[in-house]
Amino acid sequence: MSFLRDCMVYEGLDIEMEARLFLAANQDRKPVKPYDNFNVAITAKDPLATRVRREVQSCGLEVAPGTSTNRVGAVQALMAIGTRRDGLVVKVLQTAERAWGREAASWDNMMLRALSMVIHENWDRIDYRRLVKTLEKQSVGRWKSVAIPGSTGGEGSSSRSTPLAAHIITSYNGRLGREKMLTLAAAAAS
Repeated sequence: MSFLRDCMVYEGLDIEMEARLFLAANQDRKPVKPYDNFNVAITAKDPLATRVRREVQSCGLEVAPGTSTNRVGAVQALMAIGTRRDGLVVKVLQTAERAWGREAASWDNMMLRALSMVIHENWDRIDYRRLVKTLEKQSVGRWKSVAIPGSTGGEGSSSRSTPLAAHIITSYNGRLGREKMLTLAAAAAS
């Protein structure tokens, strides 16, 4: 069986230009995995992807298609975190590692997103030692199990990250005075 297929041919492009065309053509296409898009964005010298990779590598980790001890597979979470603030990826990964060690579970998509909310919204007043002590009291799985009943559902890990971040903040705040308490604007709005 034969059929005609429309196509466009580009000539004289360098690798960066080819990568940019790939990103533009495949932006809304479902089969392309986040890690594949990330790799192409690196090839295209996308500033955000390049910075995110640099921040992850500064922690002795790699962005990867799957998660393991030294590899973070939560590509979409990393990119979302990277859009918020320079250095936030580093703070989030360091906090997770200090709380749970260098384990695959430490690089969980939902947890990384929740930590980014907590840290980003409280950048100037957070006590990282207190945050780590709060987090290490429970496993990542246990923290998540508390967040799932409070989620709206249907939107993946990003919708479940807000109740998780709110729970982390509630646990962190404990009996702190108001001036030392952390806040979460997203939780107040919902």
